[in-house]
Amino acid sequence: MEVKWETPHLGSYKLNTDASVKQSPGPGGIGGLIRVHLGHRIIGFSEHTPHTNPIRTELLAMRRGLQIDVLDAEAGNHQSDPGVSRTK
Repeated sequence: MEVKWETPHLGSYKLNTDASVKQSPGPGGIGGLIRVHLGHRIIGFSEHTPHTNPIRTELLAMRRGLQIDVLDAEAGNHQSDPGVSRTK
């Protein structure tokens, strides 16, 4: 499966998140970026996570991204690992 980042529509933004776990269950990390339609980064984050599994870690990444998402959610386009979840 080819995964390619696509720019959000004019006047909107995109939240991309991802996560990884060293072994399941185990410690891991999460990260994400919010970008505008030109691809410029507005804000990003990365954090360590406690012992958990891959799906929970992906959910932690999305939750953290939405917590820092201070823009209008109606204009947003939120994406995570396409193999796990995707919300538009």
